[in-house]
Amino acid sequence: MGRAHLDRAIGVHVTAFLLLSLSHCVLAGAVGGPLLAVPPHYAGSLLKLRFLEEFYSDIWMYRPLVCIKALIDSHARARESRFAAIAFKRRWNARAGISPRVDLGQPRKGACRRFGWPSDAVTAWCSLP
Repeated sequence: MGRAHLDRAIGVHVTAFLLLSLSHCVLAGAVGGPLLAVPPHYAGSLLKLRFLEEFYSDIWMYRPLVCIKALIDSHARARESRFAAIAFKRRWNARAGISPRVDLGQPRKGACRRFGWPSDAVTAWCSLP
């Protein structure tokens, strides 16, 4: 992983975490969620206090979200490569003159010569009906 790529990835995750944590604090404040400990003479922003109070739990909330997103992306890439392999196999079979309904172990007569395979090694196999 290159230095520029790593810096960008860290920047994206820090920004996303801060936005998620801030939205969590705003939502908790909007619905009247309780604060654990408010000092008696505290005159500052309750949002800032809530943000500091929820920081640790938000880290544990953000990590599963990132992992779930990575798993979804990994599944999509695996599915896409599987479909690409199927499409390649279909193109290869069409080029070889093999019908999709024919067993792939028995190519049509003359298919071996079309691809330039050695005829002496596969004559009996390629001469199947």
